[in-house]
Amino acid sequence: MPEEIKVKPRHESAPSTTQTESAPAAAQQENPSTGHDLSPYIMLCAGGLFASFFMPWVNILFGRPSGFDLQKLGDLHRLYWAIPAFSAVAILAALTKKSQRQAAQIAGAAPYVILIYWLAKFESHYADLLNSLNYGAYLALGCGLSLEILARRMK
Repeated sequence: MPEEIKVKPRHESAPSTTQTESAPAAAQQENPSTGHDLSPYIMLCAGGLFASFFMPWVNILFGRPSGFDLQKLGDLHRLYWAIPAFSAVAILAALTKKSQRQAAQIAGAAPYVILIYWLAKFESHYADLLNSLNYGAYLALGCGLSLEILARRMK
């Protein structure tokens, strides 16, 4: 006689794949599509954004002032301090793995907000402004875009 085959219900035969509450925070912050923790990339891009504040931003006549130099010009230029401040917050958030997405989005938007402000202020000379940008400004814009993309890829 043939042997009998027993079929178990699916919930009894397969082990549970849900995470428990004691799972490490790093596992909860992983990107489901790639399986990688994006915190190191956020720290790298936020660090690049922070460093760009001290690099030359524009070519003006006989000099190439950085964001740090430009902020000394007056109260309105203190807006530049948003870049290193939000970069530091994004780095801290990535280290603690708390509110990384929001911190990365705000830090990534900061150089674009400043650029849009100055383009609106000098609307008749925006082509001259864009042509005078130096590598520090391009690094800030590139790192800002990277932070925005990384923040969107997080849960």
